[in-house]
Amino acid sequence: MFSSFIESLQRDLQTYQGGNDEKLSFRVSRQLSRIRKKMRFNDSDLEQAALTKFIDLNQIVGNSTLDLSTCPNICEAREYIYNSLCSVNRRYCSVGQMTFLPELFYKLWRLGPGASNGVRGSHFCDKIEGVWTCTSRAFRFAQQLRSLNPHLKLHDVVVILRAEDECKDHFRDSWCSIVEGSKLGTVPKNQDTYRTIAIEPVGNMALQLAAGRYLEGVLQSRGLDITKQADLNNRLACDGSIFGHLATIDLSNASDMISPALVKALFPSDWYSLFMAIRSPVTNIPGHGEVTLNMISTMGNGFTFPLMTLIIHSLCYSIARQHNEVGHMKWLNPERWGVFGDDIICPVEHFDSVVQGLEQWGLVVNTDKSYSFGPFRESCGGDYFMGVDVTPFYPKSLASDAEIYIVINQLLKWAAKDRLPVFRSLSFLISLLSEKVLLVPEWEDAFAGIRTAGCPKRYRKLSLEKKSRRYHKNRRDKSFLYRMCIVGGYVESNRRFDSNGFLIGEEPSYTPRCRKARFNVTKSRLPKGFLDGRDIEYMSRRESSWCDFLIEAALM
Repeated sequence: MFSSFIESLQRDLQTYQGGNDEKLSFRVSRQLSRIRKKMRFNDSDLEQAALTKFIDLNQIVGNSTLDLSTCPNICEAREYIYNSLCSVNRRYCSVGQMTFLPELFYKLWRLGPGASNGVRGSHFCDKIEGVWTCTSRAFRFAQQLRSLNPHLKLHDVVVILRAEDECKDHFRDSWCSIVEGSKLGTVPKNQDTYRTIAIEPVGNMALQLAAGRYLEGVLQSRGLDITKQADLNNRLACDGSIFGHLATIDLSNASDMISPALVKALFPSDWYSLFMAIRSPVTNIPGHGEVTLNMISTMGNGFTFPLMTLIIHSLCYSIARQHNEVGHMKWLNPERWGVFGDDIICPVEHFDSVVQGLEQWGLVVNTDKSYSFGPFRESCGGDYFMGVDVTPFYPKSLASDAEIYIVINQLLKWAAKDRLPVFRSLSFLISLLSEKVLLVPEWEDAFAGIRTAGCPKRYRKLSLEKKSRRYHKNRRDKSFLYRMCIVGGYVESNRRFDSNGFLIGEEPSYTPRCRKARFNVTKSRLPKGFLDGRDIEYMSRRESSWCDFLIEAALM
């Protein structure tokens, strides 16, 4: 099925390869070269390869010894991190050079949206009302976190008071279950690669996310906002592809290659001790048992990404400082430097210095995805050739109507940029649909149907089926946690009516993440006053008209 789609797309685009338009030819060739890789998601061989690679990387980090004493950038980078931490803390405390504020740290905790080791369910309500899990070294930090939160503290006090005297010691720590560490899993990364991700204990994750948000504030104080940096990197990569003055650097397995020795050399002792206490010291790998982690953290750890960003940002700062490129604000110039995780943008003249510094710190540069010359740049998922966005789309599956609609919308949006006639490809995808074709407005979800400005006024669409679960607010010992869920917006109220239509009460409930997505066909209509389904933020009028033309031709 997927090979037939590739063949039809190749036939649609074969006349544009090697044409006179260099930009269009490159865009088409890049799309075809990426999509030729047959989709292999849910392949057990790929999962096993990812797990084996993780074990090998962990062993490499454990066997490597970093000699940072002779590294010219380490002292400058350490001072930069120290001053950045003090700068943030001065906003909250006027006492001297404080690098860590416990009262600020414990205010920043939260529970992640994903699964947790030892806890059933991934919703906030599942985690907050159940028994927490954490490692032995993180226990005292998690205990302090709960004692500082009024709702959690009140809940624990009530449980203890209701216990029998001889059982009070048992109930005192009944909120927590000690585990050895995390549990390793895999998720698809691209067409032929899986990525490993650690499922952390609940208590550790709450503390890790607190540390991560703390570091995000440190980066923001230095002019780097993680929530916006990906778009800035895209813009810089586009400029670099036009003028050639900026280089893009990508790292291989950067999150797994950061060693505790590097963190110890860069961060104050209180921060290093915190990282080592709240990380998972071991992880359980399917088929291999528990493995001691030699890296400071893994993907899935709450502070991995901001920690990696700050470390690499400090290296870039030290290099820029050596070349007198740091102004009086002690910031990197955001028009010449950009760091988002392991996606780095730097001036071309400093490319070799940055690469050398990264390798001295034990990181590995991905030379296949790093560009310092030529008209192409790539960063944060954006590909640019001479200023033109040539980012290919990545279809994941054609197994269901919802997934087919997603690929159709990806194809239409990609083809509309250059008005490419992808009639065969579009007709083939439509022929795979098991039900009647659904035309929806451009603002609907990608799985709802074919997005088009020419949808009917009254239309049908695919809607994700959601099942609510009752929250047990009547349990007196959990009423305090129930208030937390209400304030956070995690609990909604479902009204119940009798057979005569009279309101008989409201039942608190929440919608957990469904393990398998289910879709229903529902009816909807355009809002009052709308003549068509066009969304100005989705496509330009020119692109929308081309998509309408392709859809009309494919449905004839």
